[in-house]
Amino acid sequence: MLIRLKEEHDGAEPAATSVGTLNLLTLFHLSGDAQFHTRAQHAITSMGGQLASAGRGVPLMASALATNLAEARQVVIVGNPLADDTRALQAVVARRYRPFTLVVPVVPGEAQRRLAERLPWIGAMTMVHGRATAYVCRAFACEAPVTDPATLEEQLGELPAE
Repeated sequence: MLIRLKEEHDGAEPAATSVGTLNLLTLFHLSGDAQFHTRAQHAITSMGGQLASAGRGVPLMASALATNLAEARQVVIVGNPLADDTRALQAVVARRYRPFTLVVPVVPGEAQRRLAERLPWIGAMTMVHGRATAYVCRAFACEAPVTDPATLEEQLGELPAE
């Protein structure tokens, strides 16, 4: 084969460009590295004609475009993943669809130290008073840490579920 064919539309399997673009945006929102954002924007621009004329054929790329334009936020939950208090905070985040929110579970100790080697902003996040703690961040600026699920709901800007 002299040329490599690459699908530009999202069919039964999403196009590699669409998946890669969303991955680049996720890496940007986790690391803050502008190189990831620049590469994602280049991919979106290269598909601009498709998005404008046949958007239904590239739904995952349209999702990448929306992700690129939206204000992303990160929710970091520091705690033992098997503990009830950690699960309660995770349940608040999982209760509603949040397409532009990255949830980062952090297990304190050695796992957090290793993760902080790649994402330094996570290193300083700790459990408050030994309880699972959530940090809601936008552009790596975080609100006050919370341990109460109702307070987390308030920070996320939602009313409690009925």
